[in-house]
Amino acid sequence: MLLRFLLLFTPLALPILASLKNLSNCDPLKKDARKQTPIPNSTNCPPDPAFATETSFDFTRTSWDDDQFTSFWTADSSTIKDKRQLALDNTEGKGAAFIVWQDGQAPTLTSTKYLLFGKVSVQAQAAKGPGLITAIVLKSDSGDEIDWELLGAYENQAQTNYFYDGQPLFNTYNTTHHLDTSSFSQPHTYAIEWTPASLTFSIDGVVRKTWHNPSDDSDSDSDSDSVIPASKWPQTPMQIKLGIWSVSNASDPGTISWAGGLPDWSGAAAAAAAHAADKDDLSYAAHFLSLQLQDYAGGCNETDSGSGGGIEYLYDERTTGWQDIDLKGCANRAAPGEYPPPPPPASSSSATSSGGGSSSSSSSPQPTQGEQSASPTNTATDSGKGQEPSETGNQNPDPSETGSSDDSGNAALPSGRPSSPLGAVVFLLWLLAV
Repeated sequence: MLLRFLLLFTPLALPILASLKNLSNCDPLKKDARKQTPIPNSTNCPPDPAFATETSFDFTRTSWDDDQFTSFWTADSSTIKDKRQLALDNTEGKGAAFIVWQDGQAPTLTSTKYLLFGKVSVQAQAAKGPGLITAIVLKSDSGDEIDWELLGAYENQAQTNYFYDGQPLFNTYNTTHHLDTSSFSQPHTYAIEWTPASLTFSIDGVVRKTWHNPSDDSDSDSDSDSVIPASKWPQTPMQIKLGIWSVSNASDPGTISWAGGLPDWSGAAAAAAAHAADKDDLSYAAHFLSLQLQDYAGGCNETDSGSGGGIEYLYDERTTGWQDIDLKGCANRAAPGEYPPPPPPASSSSATSSGGGSSSSSSSPQPTQGEQSASPTNTATDSGKGQEPSETGNQNPDPSETGSSDDSGNAALPSGRPSSPLGAVVFLLWLLAV
């Protein structure tokens, strides 16, 4: 009886899925890549094409008709049908404007290629408004996910989340970081560096959080403030996803509270419809200016001369770790733990990038050290965790209660969060009672 009472009056404990759009429809860890895939309607996953280089993309110099844009990015079907959701030109130098004006919209760009460890830096200006979430996501076909989330209700903070293999890790690997300047009025550069040994989040070149991978599979240090168990470390190739999404009346109350309330759509639809004429009224728009990327290519530092410089990542249900991932087209792989990978012992064929709008790429997978950004306006200086959050919005989330997201295979950025420790306990009891 008590259990039923708790379940009836604690709806905040139940997760809800809300997200960017997910274009992946094949989980290699649940398929058998040993079988040939030219057969129509085959259930096996094709290899993931790799960036395998250093490259960049400039959103201030691209358009829907740009061949470099279409070779670098894929938009979700809803945005392709209604391109008002993604303005790529005439944005007064603010880059790509991702626009929402009603429930259910989540304009999303997904990279056509993958990286297996590396560094991604994105210069973005967040959308302002309760219930709006500007997202920078690394997501693998098997569910590994690393996120930056910028909540439109709180202008002086940014959140990071991580989860492994599509498993919800509520209130575990998430952190709220303080910003000294607004995320709405000017762009900041949000970076992720991911290696087999560490996962580092930076803002404007300042490291804000580093997670470490222990040397073995023991969970003995799993309670540490900076350790993710080796058994839960992200280690499958990831695509890059950029976009904006919102909560709605159908969302879980805990998710709505986390997002600072529901969006107010009044006036936003007209602004979006008239975006070509009135750029100042795009209040419900997230702007992405540039992306810089260094794919460490799973340690590959020399490509096969017969591969044309291209690398593909291939894995299946037999894969137990990143070392098992086949790097097709790679002639030489660095020793484990050497990241970025060192130069090859002799001259080699170089990997190339597909490029992007006014993009550039290096001649090999060798990344440079240090933050690369498009001249951020301001620099954040605090360590990030446990900082006093902004007073913007109706309810600012406590860093200890902004949990990592859930995943159902249909969402690139699910955001189910128990609203409190008690809610998490009740949610567990609910699962046991079902």
